[in-house]
Amino acid sequence: MASDLLSYLLEEKAKGLEEKLRKELRKEVEEQARKELWKEVEEQARKELEGRMKEYEEELKKKYLEEGVQQGVQQGVQQGIQQLQQTLEDSLVARFPHAPISLLRDIQRLTRPDQLRRLTVSLIQVADLETFERLLSQAAAEAAASAPGQNQAELPARS
Repeated sequence: MASDLLSYLLEEKAKGLEEKLRKELRKEVEEQARKELWKEVEEQARKELEGRMKEYEEELKKKYLEEGVQQGVQQGVQQGIQQLQQTLEDSLVARFPHAPISLLRDIQRLTRPDQLRRLTVSLIQVADLETFERLLSQAAAEAAASAPGQNQAELPARS
């Protein structure tokens, strides 16, 4: 009977130890699984974030490139207009050295390249200053009619 009691106590102790080991092992396995799962989640989140960052970076590059191109085109057009104005002014002074300064101001008010080119050709062809003044006046009237809200202060400054 003592041996039965001893066997029973040993068996109960073994069951207790076995249960304790199972719990500890389960806890360790769960902890390890959590760590691995967390690493996977972090890695997926990092990859997704990197992907989104690259997309955003590409969008920004595209946007700023487009804006830069647009700004460059606008600057190029403005420079072209200024060069046409300067060519017309230089031609006027060369052809008619005593032309009134007011004509130069009238030329500065013109911003359409087609008008400036047409007036430059006309300046070469006209017989006298009065004819050119009339043509310039007509061009200025056309410009004023096509942009009624624009006044002299709104015109771009020459560099």
